[in-house]
Amino acid sequence: VHGDTCLAHAPPMASTRTSAVGASDDERAGWTSKLKKLRKKIRSEDSSSDWDRFGFAYIDIKTAIPECVQTLRYVNVDEYTPESFKAAFDVPRIPVVIDGVARHWPAMHKWTRDALLRDYGDKVFDIGSHNHIYITLREYLFYCDTNDDDTPLYAFEPKFADKYPELLRDFEVPRLFPDDLLSYAGEEARPYYRWLLIGGERSGTGIHIDPHATNAWNTLIVGEKRWAFFPPDVAAEDVEPGDGTPDTAIVWFLRVLPALKPGVRARMLDVVQRAGETLFVPRGWWHVVCNLTFTVSVTANFVNDINFEQSFAMLARKKPRIAAQWYDGLPEPLRAKVVRPDYESSSTSTPSSSSSSRSASSSASDE
Repeated sequence: VHGDTCLAHAPPMASTRTSAVGASDDERAGWTSKLKKLRKKIRSEDSSSDWDRFGFAYIDIKTAIPECVQTLRYVNVDEYTPESFKAAFDVPRIPVVIDGVARHWPAMHKWTRDALLRDYGDKVFDIGSHNHIYITLREYLFYCDTNDDDTPLYAFEPKFADKYPELLRDFEVPRLFPDDLLSYAGEEARPYYRWLLIGGERSGTGIHIDPHATNAWNTLIVGEKRWAFFPPDVAAEDVEPGDGTPDTAIVWFLRVLPALKPGVRARMLDVVQRAGETLFVPRGWWHVVCNLTFTVSVTANFVNDINFEQSFAMLARKKPRIAAQWYDGLPEPLRAKVVRPDYESSSTSTPSSSSSSRSASSSASDE
């Protein structure tokens, strides 16, 4: 898909945005300077003028993005057992919104913006995606309040359970997804699979397919997210941005979506996810996610008996060392279904902390 790549540069605008984050003028000036430098490291391909060239910070994205027709099915968590959910949605690979998963989670009142700022304002979070760059949450929230970027930086923290283990007490893996067979690889060997996400309006993840045939769940704690899904058999060239079009969520929704072929758009499923709702993302589905407001969410990729063999085969081909370690940790009934890769003689890349892919490639963020 080729969106409008000949858009005029947005007119220069002086930012009048203010932040509720308490800080002195000197601190704020220091944060602003620091964040400008970090942007160059995170997206080195973009010049400073590229960050706000479309002026998306000055439009109402909720009304600018084509209207959501809410085509995803909604179910209540109490309506299903893990096995009946597998039969209804996992085996046929159907995305779905699940209500009720988080109704008793402490995170629903402990992970508000004000509470996180109070309890974790001086703690560092990853905003670098591929190259892991860290700033304090206080600095990041200041940035969320004041930036004019078309696609703001996104706090995508894959190590929150190690750095701030008390956060694990504030939520639980949805009971519909009790199996996580990749855990047999061990926490040190397995690719990143669980993230705490904190993002300002317009941030998000571009169009992609999750790696290694994994399923995913994503529970929203604060805010609203706009999602679009396409079935696995949709061609990459029909949904990915064309040459010259930035590969970001906000650009996808504002430029790529309106230009989709009618037949492709007819196959799209979309939804606005709201606080307390959980999305099930089946393996192989294209999806793109834009934060319509400030958001906080938690997400994880997982492997169960339905996608185990497919996931192992893909991991063995792309990351044979990890697959070999996974194999070594498997119980015998699962070992009997797969073949241990000979990674020592393979030229395939050794493990990296990747967790999301566009087509066959990987990046370090997932949603």
